[in-house]
Amino acid sequence: MVDLSVGSNRIQIGVRIMAKKKPAVPKGKSMPIAAEERGTGHAKLELPRKDYERLRAVADARGLSISAYIRQAVLLAIKADEEGLA
Repeated sequence: MVDLSVGSNRIQIGVRIMAKKKPAVPKGKSMPIAAEERGTGHAKLELPRKDYERLRAVADARGLSISAYIRQAVLLAIKADEEGLA
């Protein structure tokens, strides 16, 4: 870093180390956001193949993705359980 003084003005000239350039995001896509930043949590569900096929068939029949159907079913079950406890 080099300091130059011209009158009352001080100028610093030097090289700064910059962060690595992040990869470009393809047009129409967005950068992934960490779950913590979105304020969401994750749950993992493991099913036997037969039950998974049943789940997929019901989700398809309703025009939902498997994850959307699971989310809907779980939230309905939670609501029913909460109302039963009251």
